[in-house]
Amino acid sequence: MEGVGAEAASLAGHLRLGKLIYLYDNNHISLAGSTDLTFTEDAAQRFASYGWHVPRVEDGNDLVAIGRAIAAAQAETGRPSLIMVRTHIGYGSPHKQDTFEAHGSPLGEEEVRATKQALGWPLEPTFYIPGEALAHFRQAVARGRAWQAEWQQRFDAYVQEYPALAAEFQRVWQGELPDGWDAAIPTFSTDKPVPTRVASSQVLNAIAPKLPTLIGGSADLNPSTQTALKGQGDFQSPQVAGPGTQGAVGGVWGYTGRNLHFGVREHAMGTILNGLALHGGLRPYGATFLVFSDYMRPPIRLAAMMKLPVI
Repeated sequence: MEGVGAEAASLAGHLRLGKLIYLYDNNHISLAGSTDLTFTEDAAQRFASYGWHVPRVEDGNDLVAIGRAIAAAQAETGRPSLIMVRTHIGYGSPHKQDTFEAHGSPLGEEEVRATKQALGWPLEPTFYIPGEALAHFRQAVARGRAWQAEWQQRFDAYVQEYPALAAEFQRVWQGELPDGWDAAIPTFSTDKPVPTRVASSQVLNAIAPKLPTLIGGSADLNPSTQTALKGQGDFQSPQVAGPGTQGAVGGVWGYTGRNLHFGVREHAMGTILNGLALHGGLRPYGATFLVFSDYMRPPIRLAAMMKLPVI
């Protein structure tokens, strides 16, 4: 229901981010009551209109069907996916299944006991972990060690074959800046005042060629905030439109472009920048008018609390 979800979903559909896969826990219940109180839209149609792939799973306990839907979503590389999974909150509870009480409060000792009986689950011990489940989960430890060893072996071979690129890769992930990244930053004199947005643009475009991890843009305000990295390409799906589009920065049109066009989506812009910073390997920046920053206060606050290096 929340607005930032709509902003982000709209942009993800436009950019055709095919690696995004969400499972929508569609149980028709919110904390305060049935979703019918406040929410009667067709969410599947809304996401389809955003350009998402929207398969359905009618039974949230059908693991085979969910597995098939995830596999289909993985195969759909040209669109993000929202898998609509029909579930029942408080499943198995004789008195609280499909009620808002199961959302906001514990079932309680008696109802937990009744639910276990209804599902054929052992009543004792109170917190029961089947040996089969424990053994299955513990396989993840050995599997993870094997995957890590395989990755390290491949990376060690990469270091041997491409030492300069490997060193750059490690520097980027450690958050270090390359030598001479600031060598071309211009100096400014008080003799001739320069608007701060113009000075900012000159600095951004001076460091961009030396700092390939710098990526960002504005909430539909590039001509005013002057935050475009000239000639550094537009981050867009290569399947749509093209570099002749009005407002394109120039250079490559595709997923290697470094100019992000967020549209009129200040809130989503802030959250996306935070996500890029948390992922690591990038130096994200964004821009809007000061008065519009009120609309992105939540991501600004989170960036401050988490000490994220978002510009």
